[in-house]
Amino acid sequence: MTAGAEFDVIVAGGGTAGIPLAIFAAQRGARVLVLERNDKLGGTLHMSSGQLSAAGTRLQAARAINDTPQKHFEDAMRISHRRADAQYLRKVIDNAADTLHWLLDNGYEVMPDHPIIYLAHEPYNEPRTYFGPRKALGILDAMLPLYQTQERAGRIKTLLNTTVTGVIQDRDGAVHGLRYADAAGITYASSSKNTVLALGGYARHPERFKTWTHGYPLYSWGYEHARGDGHQIGMDAGGMLEHGQKYLCTFAGIRNPLDPAQVNVLTVLTPQMRAPWEVYVTLEGKRFMREDHPSVDARERALLPLPEMSFWAVYDQGIVDAAPVPFFFGLSADQLAAAWNVHPSFKRADTLAGLAAACGLESEPLAATLRDYNAAVAAGKDAAFGREHLPQAVASAPYYAVLHHGLSVTGWAGLDSDEELRVLDAVRKPIPNLFAVGELLGFGRANGDAFVGGMGLQPALTMGRLLGQRMLKW
Repeated sequence: MTAGAEFDVIVAGGGTAGIPLAIFAAQRGARVLVLERNDKLGGTLHMSSGQLSAAGTRLQAARAINDTPQKHFEDAMRISHRRADAQYLRKVIDNAADTLHWLLDNGYEVMPDHPIIYLAHEPYNEPRTYFGPRKALGILDAMLPLYQTQERAGRIKTLLNTTVTGVIQDRDGAVHGLRYADAAGITYASSSKNTVLALGGYARHPERFKTWTHGYPLYSWGYEHARGDGHQIGMDAGGMLEHGQKYLCTFAGIRNPLDPAQVNVLTVLTPQMRAPWEVYVTLEGKRFMREDHPSVDARERALLPLPEMSFWAVYDQGIVDAAPVPFFFGLSADQLAAAWNVHPSFKRADTLAGLAAACGLESEPLAATLRDYNAAVAAGKDAAFGREHLPQAVASAPYYAVLHHGLSVTGWAGLDSDEELRVLDAVRKPIPNLFAVGELLGFGRANGDAFVGGMGLQPALTMGRLLGQRMLKW
């Protein structure tokens, strides 16, 4: 093993939290080492939608939107079912506008009509959600020049294609740096006064996901390096996981026929964007929810008790011909045509019995489900589930079924930490010199068992910024 130099701060992970942390620590004179497994900085910013939320911003003021961090906090706690870490969430929200303004001052652009009320997850009561035309890459574009300025000044050293393998820890448990390996497998160790784990989530590691998220299965298109290595390194150093019991899936993804490793959102499942014409059935062929429920939180929560957190969306040729908005948006007509009865998630048959067999369902439960649904359409009332949009019966061959899964792209569990983001041990005592930030703290910490708008990227950016600003006092 080769010994490296000593640094004021070592950051494991050059992504959403690690970049602002390194920038602000270096601007205060710290010597910072950033270790990144990928061949470029940015982490999930290369694939994220870039959703941010902040209240009391100048963009809101320009549109006469009367909003405050207190309103934002109350709204966020409502959406989280009051299961978010209130102290942590309040700090994020109280500082979110400053983070957004910092990005704007450094070239970040948002869409011209933003902020908006965003409907993909349970919405806020006020317009405080922001997206940029370049999605999360616009955030990275704003930060990278600041980061590179500190690199050129010699205050940040960056090692790409580098895998962090563990902490350097003395007998008393204090952390004094990190061990890591380069692409050739040569191992190194560098010491630091402050060591920060910012390695992201674990939504590409099915075994860890199931273990750390209380048994829920993983269907994901998450970042390829989101394998929970930072979580494991923190636990090996004595840290403990929290928030894994707070879980909710996204409604809903399909195994992508163009990329077998990915489960993507390929169909329009938001009733406010497209009222559903399809019928959703379990792996037993039975309806289980109101397909047009206006609350996305309620729709997502309906998936949690299902076997494999999965359902078939069933429809017929009459619906294909009559629906004014197509069900699919993520596949072209040719790509979809090539998937039927070739890909296991796409089934088509000339009879309902044939469709049931293709899906591995019992024929009679599916037939009974559709008889009851068609009767509800004829009566104009869905007594079973209260569905209001009942456009037409499912009765015209051929019949189609598409398998959907509750989707996860984040890690809900994270290392337990105190208000200063110091990693805590089994008796909730800080492990000296060891910090965690970003998704490594757990998506559930700021979101509870729900999706609070913007509270994926915003906590990572804001808490990374704040930790970098105060790091050198330890």
